[in-house]
Amino acid sequence: MAESATFEMPRIIRHANGRGGPCELLGPLVGETITLYVYRRAHGPDASISKRLVHLAPCPCCPDHPRSRFPHIAQSWRRE
Repeated sequence: MAESATFEMPRIIRHANGRGGPCELLGPLVGETITLYVYRRAHGPDASISKRLVHLAPCPCCPDHPRSRFPHIAQSWRRE
């Protein structure tokens, strides 16, 4: 029996905007420690951020959430 290849979407690190604006999509998760997430920036070396400051699951303020409050941003963020 042949195994089917499964494609897993990378988990994206999201930083919430405290003023109700759109969340900032920082980059794909690379690794984690007890207190930090390590993510890959679009340009430059990998970076880390405290787990208390970010979230992984999209919320309604995230541009890539299905029912986003900011759908116009999602179109510009999506990468091919």
